[in-house]
Amino acid sequence: MVSIEISRLAKDDLNKIWKYYAEFDVAKAQEFMLRFQAELALLANNVHLGRKVDHYFIGLRRLGFEDYFVFYFSNRDFIEIYRIVHQSRDIEGMFENHFRKL
Repeated sequence: MVSIEISRLAKDDLNKIWKYYAEFDVAKAQEFMLRFQAELALLANNVHLGRKVDHYFIGLRRLGFEDYFVFYFSNRDFIEIYRIVHQSRDIEGMFENHFRKL
């Protein structure tokens, strides 16, 4: 099992997801977070679970989780959750905007 860190951007994503679910039902928001934690535990035991998406960033991987994509970097000892993005979003545009800001 490797350690997992969550980036500032991913924490912001999780906060937005929490708020969205909590608007309708706080219990549903809590359930989502518990399922997400279980998914992270699964990922910690299998760092190559997600698909490589090197066309965005070298070493980036993408894992589908419910209606979201979890983007992460990994090595043998460590996983960094980079972003958690709804699958309906313009993923290409999101990464293009990131590069424009650099």
